[in-house]
Amino acid sequence: MQKTLYKTVRSGIFAAIICVSSFFVIPIGTVPISFTVFAVMLCAIVLSPLEAFFASAVYVLMGAVGLPVFSGGSGGFGMLFGITGGYIWSYPLLALIVALFAKINLNNKLLKFAVSFTGCLIGIILCYTLGTFQYILVAKTHLYTALGVCVIPFVPIDIIKALAAVSIGFAVKSRI
Repeated sequence: MQKTLYKTVRSGIFAAIICVSSFFVIPIGTVPISFTVFAVMLCAIVLSPLEAFFASAVYVLMGAVGLPVFSGGSGGFGMLFGITGGYIWSYPLLALIVALFAKINLNNKLLKFAVSFTGCLIGIILCYTLGTFQYILVAKTHLYTALGVCVIPFVPIDIIKALAAVSIGFAVKSRI
């Protein structure tokens, strides 16, 4: 019972961190730079796969019911079916993938870092895929246009986010 409560509280704290991170947005066009992806990856590095999945799913549900927790303080069920909804839908899967890679038990710290970073990259690719697919459907545009708007400008930024999430996540995890 006590362990379940501990895991629930940890997941709740990280759901709150994800919510707060979504307020930090850099508007660069149709799809803004958001720190939500960073927070989801950080959550996944620190928590177990199930805890990370649920923390991210709680974030999505909070926004779906109308709490202003999505990028820039937006919320509502309609956001999940809007131009950037595919990214939001991907967050629980992103968290699960990253957490599964981070959970791989390795003795070598550099190798563990590399494996966790690889998990982040795979999760980001999934996020790009789902988000770009929905963007194409909603915006009624072509793949090349969507890649130029939704993926290419974000690749360097998301690589930096992944490196930061793994670095900070390992530091946090070693202290709790």
